[in-house]
Amino acid sequence: MALHAIFLRYFWRMFSLSNILEIAFWVFVVASALQVVYALVFQLRFVLFKDKTSLGEPEPVSVIIASRNEEDNLKAHLPLWMEQEGVDFELIIADDCSVDETPYLLKEWVKQYPRLKYTRIEESRTFEGGKKFALTMGIKAAKNENLVFTDADCKPTSKHWLRTMASALNNRKIVLGYAPFTKEGGFLNKLIRFDAFAIGVQYLSFAINHIPYMGVGRNMAYKSFLFFDNKGFSRHYDIKSGDDDLFINSVANSSNTCVVLNPETYMYSAAKPSFSEWFTQKKRHLSTAGRYKALHLFLLGLLSISQYLSIGLFVALLIAQWRWQEVLIVFGIKFFVQQLITLLALRKTKELDLWPISFFYEFFHIVFYPSIVIVRIIDKSNAWKK
Repeated sequence: MALHAIFLRYFWRMFSLSNILEIAFWVFVVASALQVVYALVFQLRFVLFKDKTSLGEPEPVSVIIASRNEEDNLKAHLPLWMEQEGVDFELIIADDCSVDETPYLLKEWVKQYPRLKYTRIEESRTFEGGKKFALTMGIKAAKNENLVFTDADCKPTSKHWLRTMASALNNRKIVLGYAPFTKEGGFLNKLIRFDAFAIGVQYLSFAINHIPYMGVGRNMAYKSFLFFDNKGFSRHYDIKSGDDDLFINSVANSSNTCVVLNPETYMYSAAKPSFSEWFTQKKRHLSTAGRYKALHLFLLGLLSISQYLSIGLFVALLIAQWRWQEVLIVFGIKFFVQQLITLLALRKTKELDLWPISFFYEFFHIVFYPSIVIVRIIDKSNAWKK
């Protein structure tokens, strides 16, 4: 028999349907195992994490808030920020070209609140500042080395939020906090809240495991010299987003970052009221992911790929009825571990009402996020406020 004929026979035998399904089965097993390892090594440490932040005497701190047309939110939340106890602080509102009543209200509020300061960025035909420019102006106006960041639509859970965040900066250069969304009625609100919960568990659990890769601007803090020594947002000024996650990604490491998970330090904000607004927000946030450090891209990519393979091959192998009993056992183990850890994490963050969402969220996730990526390729717009 000719050599090429032998090769072709071997080739087709190797890539027969049964062999392909067998390979798919073992890829499914490995992918599911990676998901279990992530849950037990990373997420479990989030569940077991005990906040050791000392409430000793914190150093003075500057709270920085970038705001554009946030008149209603500033009216609602300014008293909550100004009522923070146990720490010497100033609050700086960086007003980014607001066309509502914000500029006039700020002029009156500084008379009422001695700790309040503000900077005003005027509209320009030749220069588009955006949130990063507004934050830069706020940071430059700060008189304190310790900086705490939140957004205009955020409200703290207690009067001790700022003291705890500031106290954590006594021992670390970067502090990452938890920032959930406010509980409201409707299925969409639960879905958005669970998505934020899943993201929060992921980036905080990585930080707890000494691999900090991002923070959220709604609740984080860092030393001002980190900003100036690293030339601010210059590395990623070409994109609108990234003032929080890309900056933290570039300056955080295993020794300079800590996590605060005290329920009194949660910073709540309102979820988007419509799916289209949420989709637009997610599209803007995802514009930064490709700028992460290589190690973080590898780990996050491995986590995502294993999730897609685990779900996709689970469905495919069941349809093909290939070793379906073993497939169900492997998936059942993965599902049980994930649900147990999720339940414990939801209890820790006081969001147990979201547990039913967890039963289908993984299937939703592997469809929703690729859809955002596709739309982003088509539509490049990502302004921080419209």
